[in-house]
Amino acid sequence: MKPIDLALEFLRIFYSGEGIERLSNILDDNLHFKGPLFESTSAKAYMDALISDPPTGMSYNIRSTYQNKDMVCIIYDFHKDGVSAPMVQEFQAKGNKISQILLVFDSKDFL
Repeated sequence: MKPIDLALEFLRIFYSGEGIERLSNILDDNLHFKGPLFESTSAKAYMDALISDPPTGMSYNIRSTYQNKDMVCIIYDFHKDGVSAPMVQEFQAKGNKISQILLVFDSKDFL
């Protein structure tokens, strides 16, 4: 899979709210995730967090995507329960897996 395909598949699975365990198929074991409210250094820690507090009732609209050889940046609008916020996710690919995710948004909208 190309990095853009991995990133788009990640968003499809994450925002569907169903079958979240399928993310493990596209995440490198040593995934490093960093966001304003959570950080992890393994796919297991990331997946454990998602399984304990599954994402539900959300949607997104992609504004734009940027990519180079192994990195994809997706800018999108997030929507859930009357909260809308712009978000940016940068995905780094290693082989056919996502090895790093940086999530950027203004957390004040969620407090």
